Amino acid sequence: MEEVKVDIQTIGTNSWRSMGKIPFFPTQLPLPIYVNGLYHWIDPKKYIIYSFNAEEEIFEQIQTPSRIKSFYSSNLGLLDGCLCICMKYYNYIELWVMSGDGDEKSWTKKFVLRNTGFGPGRTVEALKCLENGDVVILCYPLQAICYNPTTKSRKYMRFDNGKPSIRYRPFSYIPSLRSVLPLPARSG
Repeated sequence: MEEVKVDIQTIGTNSWRSMGKIPFFPTQLPLPIYVNGLYHWIDPKKYIIYSFNAEEEIFEQIQTPSRIKSFYSSNLGLLDGCLCICMKYYNYIELWVMSGDGDEKSWTKKFVLRNTGFGPGRTVEALKCLENGDVVILCYPLQAICYNPTTKSRKYMRFDNGKPSIRYRPFSYIPSLRSVLPLPARSG
């Protein structure tokens, strides 16, 4: 097995420091999801969620729900401030939400959406929970469902204006007052 080494750079400095080897080898590293001070990503081949605490510089593994059948077509997301897993099976989608400290009991199945019309080979991702309770779920490429778990109503959306392209990537904007620029030095 190959080993993975991690280097850290602090924003505003021009130096890197090594954390050394990490205790696992992720088979793929999709873009992480940032929730509650931790970066999270999923390894669908090992059924594991990894987290990284940037402040303490610690990697950990998070237990996943044992009732999930497969992680083959799965993505992590952020829904109402909680980490979630959106799973696509052949003819339905499951959405699991984690609240708590990351043990198996902290996962709740939010809903199952059947007969989506999305064929095999497509991945899904929970994008946003709207004020009215609707959940927006992306289905690549370029399609989404706006689903209300209470009323079970759904609305299909497209993002491409009829022009196929791989350049579109919708995401939920989360405003921040933090600057990535270094703070000016104080005098005195």
